[in-house]
Amino acid sequence: PHGRALAAMPLHPRLAHMLALAGPDAAPLAALLAERDILRGAPADLSLRLRALAGRYDGPGEVNHAARDRAKAEAKRLKARAGKSDRSLTPAQMAALAYPDRIALRRKGDEPRFILSGGKGAMLDAGDPLAGQRLLVVTDTDGNPREARIRAALSISEAELREVAGDRIGWHDICEWSRREGRVLARRQERLGALVLE
Repeated sequence: PHGRALAAMPLHPRLAHMLALAGPDAAPLAALLAERDILRGAPADLSLRLRALAGRYDGPGEVNHAARDRAKAEAKRLKARAGKSDRSLTPAQMAALAYPDRIALRRKGDEPRFILSGGKGAMLDAGDPLAGQRLLVVTDTDGNPREARIRAALSISEAELREVAGDRIGWHDICEWSRREGRVLARRQERLGALVLE
């Protein structure tokens, strides 16, 4: 039934899944993600684009008014098609529903480099306001298979992440040989895909 509901929506399956689970509140985000970027020259933070869509943006970059108008019209159309939802989710949680393989954990070090839950690497420009965040939901990259540059993302707290992805987070026992120490090391890791949360 869920698959049939997604097939009936005029959206990419990721976005249709998000809209089906999060309800009408997810319509503006779905419309933004389906449209070309409505901000030119702005940081990667998708919340800036949500503000621009709502007409409350005065930050860096320039609003692409034609793209914004298309996204507004699409959001209105999607809101009418979305089913009811009893969940109240943040935009980051909604994005995590659509992009479960692109939840990003910052790697150790000074550079804003991340590992995605799907196993790929990603990076942000050092001057980007999101560069210091521990967890992100990445919605757009440049597609580089080795280490993609993040073009759009939302910051997500660990509590928000656990609320929407708790069923995929689990403890794993890792046992491996350490050549450096010359012995077997055993660890318990709390993981979400490729991410080691604890």
